[in-house]
Amino acid sequence: RQAARADGSPISVALEDPLLKAAGLRNDTYGEALRFFELSDWQLHEIVCSCHVGATMQSKWAAARVRRT
Repeated sequence: RQAARADGSPISVALEDPLLKAAGLRNDTYGEALRFFELSDWQLHEIVCSCHVGATMQSKWAAARVRRT
């Protein structure tokens, strides 16, 4: 799971942010998001996994999950 990534995921969107890159976000893998954002596996799974919402995740849904975490 550490190497998992997906185009258009919340993690890949975060990687496009120049401030996050400058702060040390190296790539858009699940493992890198765990490291950089200092989240537990369960917390990150809650934010990014499509098992909660199906194949398409709305950005407002992901943002709400981030705010709750």
